[in-house]
Amino acid sequence: MPVRSDRLGAGILGAAINHLVLTVPPAATVLVKSVYGYSGASAASRVLLHGTPAGGTQLAIIEIATTPQKAWRWDGWWALDPGTELRIQNLADGNQFYWISGARLPGAAPELPGTKPT
Repeated sequence: MPVRSDRLGAGILGAAINHLVLTVPPAATVLVKSVYGYSGASAASRVLLHGTPAGGTQLAIIEIATTPQKAWRWDGWWALDPGTELRIQNLADGNQFYWISGARLPGAAPELPGTKPT
């Protein structure tokens, strides 16, 4: 199965919305590679990307500062395990337009030594 970047989610977030983009399926890993957007807000604000592990607490992992009527972006690598929810949250008073790209990989990533909570 070839692995390539694909759209993970796209849309328009209204003011103060926390939106579920996807839940990673069992026996899969998702890599978030890029988030692009445009702020339709009238004031500077932030967009947050959250990762919520299965049965866990929602954590704001990526915070993007936005400028009114300007494009914004984040590039990097963020691996999501099976069952993790990817959410995007708009803290602005106006719409945020977004596009999230990444890759869906078959198989769950193995646990790294010493990383499991005790």
